[in-house]
Amino acid sequence: MSEQDTVKQLKIHRTRIDALAESVECLEHKIESLERELDTIRDEREMLLGKLASSDDNALAGLSPAERVLIDGWDTVSTKRTKNRERAVSVVEQWDDISRNVRSDDLLKSMKQKNLVNKVDCIDNFTTAARVMKYVQKTTNGKIVYREDDGVIVQKEELITDIDDI
Repeated sequence: MSEQDTVKQLKIHRTRIDALAESVECLEHKIESLERELDTIRDEREMLLGKLASSDDNALAGLSPAERVLIDGWDTVSTKRTKNRERAVSVVEQWDDISRNVRSDDLLKSMKQKNLVNKVDCIDNFTTAARVMKYVQKTTNGKIVYREDDGVIVQKEELITDIDDI
């Protein structure tokens, strides 16, 4: 390879390196811009959550741990995350579907424990159903009650499972 060819190759490589450096700089600016935008979004979210909490403290204070998990995730509750609690939250989340087609009077819905075994994938036997229903009762602060003596599950109060329901 002649000296001229080497110089040409070096110029071509230098041009490519310069173009790549410009691309990297452009991408770095985009990343910085996106990080600022993400920070702004996080700040706005915190502000909105703060306003929501301050404007409607009673409604938020009245939410059960299961409702808070469904609205804002497991990080919002001090309760340890266990398999039974996850099952309980799953039951609460699916409650409208689970309790559909059962006798109901407005907010008061009741059903037999066997319906729970038949309708919830994570519950495959009566022992698990009974254990999970005890957790449902605890995590809903008694909005859903499990009567051990007759295996009946009763909804006593409306459940809030979405931020729009508050």
